[in-house]
Amino acid sequence: MSDPTTSRGRMTETGAVIDVLLVEDDEGDVIMVREAFEQRQPGARLHVVNGGIEAVAFLRRADGYAEAPDRT
Repeated sequence: MSDPTTSRGRMTETGAVIDVLLVEDDEGDVIMVREAFEQRQPGARLHVVNGGIEAVAFLRRADGYAEAPDRT
């Protein structure tokens, strides 16, 4: 299991930070999506995991993902 990588968490105009989970195993695609988010949605904090099992663990805040954002 790898730790999710996180881009800078900047606030939106309303002061809210948007958390987005990207499930992607291709580093080139991760770079492309990260750049797009930085250009189009600077308030987003992008979390990246490599597959479905890691995504479920991230969403449940289990298996090393206790620091994942709360979904509420």
